[in-house]
Amino acid sequence: NMAYFYLWNWVSVSLVLFTAAACANAGGLSIVGYEPHDLHSEGSLLRLFDSWRIRHGKLYHSSDETSKRFNIFKRNVEYIDLRNRNSSSGGQWLGLNKFADLTNQEFRAIYSKKINSDLRRSVGAEGRKKAESCEAPSSLDWRKKGAVTGIKNQGDCGEYTNVSYITTLIAKICEIEVNLFFMMLFWLLIYHGIAGSCWSFSTTGAIEGVNAITTGDLISLSEQELVSCDSTNDGCEGGYMDYAFEWVIQNGGIDTESDYPYSGTDSTCNTTKEETKIVTIDGYTDVAESDSALLCAAAQQPVSVGIDGSAWDFQLYTGGIYDGDCSSDPDDIDHAVLIVGYGSESGEDYWIVKNSWGADWGLKGYFYLRRNTNLTYGVCAVNAMASYPTKEGTAPSPFPPPGVPPPPPPPPPPPPPPPSPEPVYCDDFSFCSSDETCCCVFELADFCLIYGCCELENAVCCTGSLYCCPSDYPICDVDEGLCLQSSGDVMGIEMKRHKRAHYEFPWKRYEAEETKEKRVSSLKWRRHAVA
Repeated sequence: NMAYFYLWNWVSVSLVLFTAAACANAGGLSIVGYEPHDLHSEGSLLRLFDSWRIRHGKLYHSSDETSKRFNIFKRNVEYIDLRNRNSSSGGQWLGLNKFADLTNQEFRAIYSKKINSDLRRSVGAEGRKKAESCEAPSSLDWRKKGAVTGIKNQGDCGEYTNVSYITTLIAKICEIEVNLFFMMLFWLLIYHGIAGSCWSFSTTGAIEGVNAITTGDLISLSEQELVSCDSTNDGCEGGYMDYAFEWVIQNGGIDTESDYPYSGTDSTCNTTKEETKIVTIDGYTDVAESDSALLCAAAQQPVSVGIDGSAWDFQLYTGGIYDGDCSSDPDDIDHAVLIVGYGSESGEDYWIVKNSWGADWGLKGYFYLRRNTNLTYGVCAVNAMASYPTKEGTAPSPFPPPGVPPPPPPPPPPPPPPPSPEPVYCDDFSFCSSDETCCCVFELADFCLIYGCCELENAVCCTGSLYCCPSDYPICDVDEGLCLQSSGDVMGIEMKRHKRAHYEFPWKRYEAEETKEKRVSSLKWRRHAVA
């Protein structure tokens, strides 16, 4: 039955990963993951590939997929070897990390999601500090001061587990060929915005740091609470650290990672956990877009920053001071990380940066990023979107001063919120919020396999596209990217893109629904198709 099917899959994967862990150190590989003699022949490359697969617990679904991944692996090995031989002393080193079987296009599709530039400007326009200078130590490492938790792994954030099981069952029932099945699955992963939870790790890292500095307690905080409960951001589809800081302030605090652990899914908010407020902050500050301002901020505490993390040499980074092929344009920011210190080596200044891709990437999860360059926004645009939370220190006196009357009693608690509205179910597996419309985005043999959610009530789904229109603009002009009131109109509003539907098994109860902000579209001229 179904329970045995899931149990067998879990046991099989666990055994393979256990074997991989036991063999992980068997090869005695160098820091870059290979030795020069491994590149001499196809056979030695294949042996290197097999050793790398065991080391990283890689499993492929077919011999064709294995062959495809081996060819990508070979191209990455050639690129790594070429770049390392041409690397200057102190520059970055590339190596065979866990992303070595991905093309850069695949890596970008899974791990990169650009942050909306209008959103950045609207949030950061107020309160941005002027450029400043300060007396800062020549080097600083907040890890050594007990203000940084261990490396975490955002993984493939999205509804991967449930959707993959559902798609597998559909493939078996409909006798879909295995290549078509995995094409559908890969499309699902991209559509669901897998890599977008980095913002939550950057946010918790900054709050963990300022809390440890202020109180002396280093507490690992819940990224999953932000992903599932922070309705001002988009969960696994991406977010912005300032919005998350503001949400924590309005929520009155955030829970611990141990109490609300990370699942890597856009699951429904656990309101009981949301009410557990272990660590609080009082505010947040945006940093001016300069090396000196960022240095002054990092000298006080760990700082959240956005960067362009999509470059090929960043994908395969293994060590050294990174100053590679990333973009320094703020509009190309697609990843959030945490500055936890800075230093210098052989005259080269660098930031110490904590990533959220696990300890098997970079320098055990960290990387060094060159600082003090002539670039306006710094390497990878690191200066363009920096901010940090603020927290007042507390040192209460054990006795009240004489003559001070006791404080008044606290006000009564607010009334409980009204119950959440029921969701709109698209089918047995997927649903949208009550104020959204289900739209089919992938149909096979007159049967809808994948649904999306249009953030409008009673919306018109634009057939053959990922867009929808409001009911009072019911005409879809997909070529122009417009919603029209009638077919002869020359002016309309921009189409809305579907968001991913929520997925659950039919026997699971729906717990609560995130509150969605409706965005009102304004009329605009659009005479060219939307990209």
